[in-house]
Amino acid sequence: MTENQYTEVGKILKAHGLKGELKVSLEAFFLPICEKQKPVLFLLQNGSHLPYFFLRLKQQVGFQILVLEDVNDRNQATQLTGLKIYCDSKLVPQSPLPRDPADLKVFIGYQILDVNSNTKAEVIDVQEVKGQILATVQLPENRETFLPLHPDLILDIEHDKGLITTSLPEGLLDL
Repeated sequence: MTENQYTEVGKILKAHGLKGELKVSLEAFFLPICEKQKPVLFLLQNGSHLPYFFLRLKQQVGFQILVLEDVNDRNQATQLTGLKIYCDSKLVPQSPLPRDPADLKVFIGYQILDVNSNTKAEVIDVQEVKGQILATVQLPENRETFLPLHPDLILDIEHDKGLITTSLPEGLLDL
């Protein structure tokens, strides 16, 4: 695989326990992929993406405990501390949103059109709050509110028109 065929999905924080378990921080979008597919994970070691076979993952508050094949003791797990975790990019769902929070500012000035309420609002700020991308929008009656910019809610982004078409849950614009 070439460099662009890998997507960073997390980081190994430290060894956990005595049996080779790893305390990791994984991207939220990657957790359902782990549950369904048990993907091969790649760790960047000495400039190479080395494959590790996924055995199981246990969700904790704010982190996960990961077990990889052939990582059987604390010493082996400790040697992996601090490494970034990658997966095959083909496993990653394509999002219409940029992955880098700094790139979200491109949406300032865009119009959001909700197809359910036929309401338009102008994006006046975009920020990431605890992994959730929120747009501060100005509604027609000069009221500001937050709207989640989540791939499941976005139908289309037309950069040439500065338009984000969404399907928002009923009542979300009334908050």
